[in-house]
Amino acid sequence: MWSRYLGLQRAYPMSTSALTGMGVLALGDSAVQLTVDGKVDPARNAIASLYNAVAAPVLYLWWQYLDRRWPGTVLKAVATKVAVNQVVVTPINSATFIYWCKHAEALAQQHDKTDGEVTDWTAVRLDAFNHLQREIGGLLVSSCAFWPGVNAVNFAYVPVHSRIVFMSSAAVCWGAWLSHVSHR
Repeated sequence: MWSRYLGLQRAYPMSTSALTGMGVLALGDSAVQLTVDGKVDPARNAIASLYNAVAAPVLYLWWQYLDRRWPGTVLKAVATKVAVNQVVVTPINSATFIYWCKHAEALAQQHDKTDGEVTDWTAVRLDAFNHLQREIGGLLVSSCAFWPGVNAVNFAYVPVHSRIVFMSSAAVCWGAWLSHVSHR
């Protein structure tokens, strides 16, 4: 089964990355929700999983770029890739995830409305912006405790075709934290 997956990852890297990212995060987020809340919120799970489906192919391409720019697995190359990834990806990914969640949740709530009330998208954007302003500093600091070690393992030991599985698995832990921050 693993060899078949690797074949798909090599033949169709973008779609396989998207489906892998979505599937791993869906399973992981379900486990986290069951552990923390005792139940799974399907809308929350879908929102987080769909985000990872969109992000995974982008990250796949980003990691390929980093490997081309700083090839190899020696300490200097790995440390450079980890630092660049942390500075570039972390703020963008954290901010995008919070905006994604706020907007997707508002869209889901609008879909559930039966009284014809229209969602105030300006208020949703303002809420997302204010939430991000409150949380981004703490998110960036906490990400420095989590992602550099995970990325060091990723860049030093994980083959390119297996990175989405590895990083999506790590993203379950980070996603649990982001989801907590996004919903407080």
